[in-house]
Amino acid sequence: MRRDRLRLAALLVCSLISILALTRCGALGSSNLPCPIPQELMDKPQEGSVSFTFQNGACPTVCSLYISPSSCDDWGFDWVGYDNVHSGEEIVLQVSPGRYDVMVEDCTQAYGITERVNLTSDESFPWGWAGQATAGSCTASVTVENHSSEPICHMWIGSPSIESFGLNWLGEDQVGSGESFTFYVDPDTYDIKAEGCDWSLMRVELDVPVSDHLVWTVP
Repeated sequence: MRRDRLRLAALLVCSLISILALTRCGALGSSNLPCPIPQELMDKPQEGSVSFTFQNGACPTVCSLYISPSSCDDWGFDWVGYDNVHSGEEIVLQVSPGRYDVMVEDCTQAYGITERVNLTSDESFPWGWAGQATAGSCTASVTVENHSSEPICHMWIGSPSIESFGLNWLGEDQVGSGESFTFYVDPDTYDIKAEGCDWSLMRVELDVPVSDHLVWTVP
């Protein structure tokens, strides 16, 4: 999935053992950053780290964010975790200086990749999908109103064209009894599902047209 063809010539100088083991020659990378980045570096950044401010300038919620050194073959861990980045929000991360590739995945599991982002100082990274509405000008949304006695812990707003519902749009958030939560989406048709904290099904509706601002009640 990564950039193997771009480095084919470089891979030829690796030893046969390295090739068979699917490893890389460390000197070929643009830096000496570890591959993949250990997750503990996010929790305890090293001295000299720089700030990487990811800004979700699109309508759909971002459920996954991968930041991997450009010299690496795999993406490593998800820097967002359960702390989803909703439309118009941002998240600040600390990374070691270097050159990175960035993969963004929204909760419908659509993804986009930006390669060779040079992070040598504090940087902002505004994200948006080409040809789609930006945060602040979203023309469609799904407002979930919880009329049940139990909190909603999992919300799925997926495309009917794929078998999976995608990822949990709520992340760490919940929609408590009597509360509501608004998700911004691109105008389209969606499958929508709400589940409780114990994964019990609270409501599901398929092929829901969302052309403007939809109020979707549970139950």
